[in-house]
Amino acid sequence: MSEKAPGIYKPLAVIVAIIAIALAIWGSVTFAAVSGLIWEKGPAVWSWGAAFLSLGFDFWRVVGGIFWIVGTALFIMELAGFTIRNGRIVRQVIKWDSIDIAIAALVAAI
Repeated sequence: MSEKAPGIYKPLAVIVAIIAIALAIWGSVTFAAVSGLIWEKGPAVWSWGAAFLSLGFDFWRVVGGIFWIVGTALFIMELAGFTIRNGRIVRQVIKWDSIDIAIAALVAAI
């Protein structure tokens, strides 16, 4: 019982994947170009390191905290038997077996 997604999501997903792959390749190449300097002068010599570090550690702690709160809320919601379907929170009946509990524990630990 799969829900058919609108046709715009597949091309959008392909475009996002291509952009992500291009950014990963570009980041790897620029990192490899300055990898010797990074250990001597710090991560600010790498363009990505300079961009991310200029935002400050407090900014990244806030971003991480937001992701942690949202992820924890979704995890507890799933454990309680609720899920998001079609943009709404709905109740679902799940029979938890030992494998499901082990996977949930591993995901929570990560």
